Amino acid sequence: MITLSLLITSCSYLPYEESKVEIEQINQKITSANYDDEEFLVFLQNKNYATNSLPFKSWGLQELLLAQEFFNHDFKIAKKEWETIQIDEKIALLNPPNSIGIAIGQGDSNEEISKNLFGAGFSFTFETANKRIIRHEIAFNKTQLALLNYESINWKLKNELIRKIFKFAKNQNLINNFKAEVKLKKSILDMLFNRVNLGIASRVDYDLLALELNDVYKNLSNYQFQQQALNKEIATLVGMSTEKFNLLPMNHLDLEQSLEKVTVNFLDQNKINVIKTNALIHNINLRSMLAAYAIREAELKYEYAKQYPDFTFSPAYAYEFGNNVWQLGIDSLLTSSNRNEVFISRAEKIRDIEAAKIINYQFQLNNDIELLKNNFSNLKDQLVHARKINSKKNDLSDQLMKRFNEGLLDRLELERELINLSKFDRQLHDAIYNLIDLGLEAEAIFQINIFNYATDFYEQ
Repeated sequence: MITLSLLITSCSYLPYEESKVEIEQINQKITSANYDDEEFLVFLQNKNYATNSLPFKSWGLQELLLAQEFFNHDFKIAKKEWETIQIDEKIALLNPPNSIGIAIGQGDSNEEISKNLFGAGFSFTFETANKRIIRHEIAFNKTQLALLNYESINWKLKNELIRKIFKFAKNQNLINNFKAEVKLKKSILDMLFNRVNLGIASRVDYDLLALELNDVYKNLSNYQFQQQALNKEIATLVGMSTEKFNLLPMNHLDLEQSLEKVTVNFLDQNKINVIKTNALIHNINLRSMLAAYAIREAELKYEYAKQYPDFTFSPAYAYEFGNNVWQLGIDSLLTSSNRNEVFISRAEKIRDIEAAKIINYQFQLNNDIELLKNNFSNLKDQLVHARKINSKKNDLSDQLMKRFNEGLLDRLELERELINLSKFDRQLHDAIYNLIDLGLEAEAIFQINIFNYATDFYEQ
């Protein structure tokens, strides 16, 4: 019987192919990932990256996001998981399995017509109420939910990279400000030291400035330490070793300009009603909730379908001691109305919960969008004001330098005034990055990678 079954079904067997995981090969592949990798360059060209700019010379926003898409291993894992879940939809379309059996034996009585015994039979299930179609509907909606989960993983990885880039550019801006402040205060401190020795300056002023300089050094050191950690985190999110990643520099000014341009253009080009519509279309969480609701709805439909029993037919033939016997068996699983009511009621409540989640989330989403638009208007005004003040500060700095060159100010007075004016650089820094931070909030609301199109916005 086993041999016959194997012969009948042999055409459906697939050969096994072994795939080994070699640690050393994997490690070599990880460490060899580089910006000038041939496959990566082809990938960039397929993404319409300018061929005459390859290989690129520095890490910009576009280069970092594309490199992450190519090198990051979490992207590849998420894609494999999505491809695996897609198979469930095909499985749901399969009919219930059939069975086939053969029985062979021999009797030990000489009085019977024949000592030979054998029989054959098979069984198949007939499903009612379109259960197979409903199972496919459930599987289809689960596939859609899995696709959204895949999109969510991609979005979260890119969003995390953008936030690290944002923090890197912001920190570098502060580091440069601290370095300029250190340079000025160190120069003033040296001049005060000479004046203290000559008895024309107070030791108290010198000590106070020395303490201030020490605090600036500490802040500078802390931000430089954070920058090293951020550099490593960005390299990891991109999917490259820190050693290979650091072969190219990251220009914080280019990153800052790109981030600001994207934020301003994206929010400026959308009216509040358009933003709301886009959020409802693109928001992955909301779409996932809708897919989950569709699953619950189909599961409820399946519970109703289960009220109608399925039938398993088992026709068979047997030859026993000279007698030909035909038989037909019919099996069906009996269900009770109470049992059906309980399962249907539970499925209805689960579906209602999903509906309530959608309503609540959509309400929060609308409020978030209203607040986003108002905050953007305020922060943009603050940035415009900060730039005007900074322009006046630059004019004043030029006038002070002119007076210094004319001998109307000594260096100590000049540098003290420049120190006082440096606070306006900090105000401009805060205004720029507060606005960019709002752009990151917009990404979180829409759950689309608006910064993916940094180059397009930058060129507009």
